[in-house]
Amino acid sequence: MKTIAKEDNTNPICLYACRSTYLVFLTIIGVPLIINLIALLKDPTFWQPVLICFLAMAAFLFWIRSFRIKLSDNQILYKRLFGGTTCINVSEILKIDTEVGCFKYSDRFKPTFRIVIKPIPLIGKSPVVINAKIFCKKEINQLLEKLNNKLGEQKRTNVQPEI
Repeated sequence: MKTIAKEDNTNPICLYACRSTYLVFLTIIGVPLIINLIALLKDPTFWQPVLICFLAMAAFLFWIRSFRIKLSDNQILYKRLFGGTTCINVSEILKIDTEVGCFKYSDRFKPTFRIVIKPIPLIGKSPVVINAKIFCKKEINQLLEKLNNKLGEQKRTNVQPEI
């Protein structure tokens, strides 16, 4: 399974869900599936729980596959199934933070391990919250390193007005 593409001048960096994420969700659904398959062998009318487990497994695989981060020369794109696509230009980024846990009441509804990309306040965009737990730690670190390098280059080349 392809997880990260090499960066050059034409190809953006693309991150996909990590293999361990697939393994965790397949285990969660696989154990009841195996139990139900054994029960199906003993009682052929026990096909409905097997079907439910297969449908749940397919839904989880589809959901996990929908997570994607794409970093091109000038923007970062985050795709997910239920949240849609979020895009922010590198020139609009003020700060990038990694957060773990709940610090505020509203954090209960956010991913436990997340990357928060805060835009410049004058732009009027809300922060981009990326569920980092879905992706491999090594690839997330590479992505953050590339983003920090791009932000560093931007600050060196652009004259920022004093606010």
